[in-house]
Amino acid sequence: MSTLKFRKINQYIGIELEEYDDITVLDTPTINTIKQLVRTYSVVVIKGKRKWTGAEQMALTDALGKLELPVVYSIPPAQVEERKSDAKVTKGSGVFWHSDNSYHERPSHISVFQMVEIPKSGTVTSFASLINLSTNLPEKDRKLWRDYAVVYRDNVVHPLLWKHPFNGQNTIYFDIGFSTDILNHCDGGNKLPMKESNQIFNYINNRLSDEASILKHQWEEGDIVILDNYAVAHRADILLENEKRTLLRMTTEGIYF
Repeated sequence: MSTLKFRKINQYIGIELEEYDDITVLDTPTINTIKQLVRTYSVVVIKGKRKWTGAEQMALTDALGKLELPVVYSIPPAQVEERKSDAKVTKGSGVFWHSDNSYHERPSHISVFQMVEIPKSGTVTSFASLINLSTNLPEKDRKLWRDYAVVYRDNVVHPLLWKHPFNGQNTIYFDIGFSTDILNHCDGGNKLPMKESNQIFNYINNRLSDEASILKHQWEEGDIVILDNYAVAHRADILLENEKRTLLRMTTEGIYF
């Protein structure tokens, strides 16, 4: 399969594959095409014709980059805590704008999601372009923030502004759920006053929430979504009490920070 037909979801991010037979047939042309689509459009949606096996989802993820362990992540967060009782998990962090595994020294690059179980009321994940946000950042903020770094869980530090390693575009790296402080220099520096840090966090969060680039994906069982964490932030909707949603996530290792 050397070509894949697709349609754009909005003018900023996201495409949906069309008329494919079996994307799990991972020949080299197919993988190269998917990589290029992710690089260009940041979010690739594959509507579920059937549920993939764990091995099929793992094979796709591993073909897009080096597979990151553990390979299965289940939502809601309560289930994560049951499976990973020794891990530090911010309960409900998925409802905030975030990029997966921001608290890793090398944050995950690609995420591959599969929706396995949907609550009766349905479920939506929103995606917003960090590149578009950076493009429209006022110059006064860009000059002020260009040396800033964000402190994440376990004292992991990443720059707030940087260039995407594949396309060279300016982007922002941001995860409000796991961020704690902002430093005034990427190579280590003084923490900004909490009030000032919160103003920046709130500004970015509000801008993301108002972005025209937001893509809202209404999940159906078996849907696959491939996401570039360096170009897009995402957040889940809030589940009603006693509802259950199971989303299987696999990620590729990051190597760029």
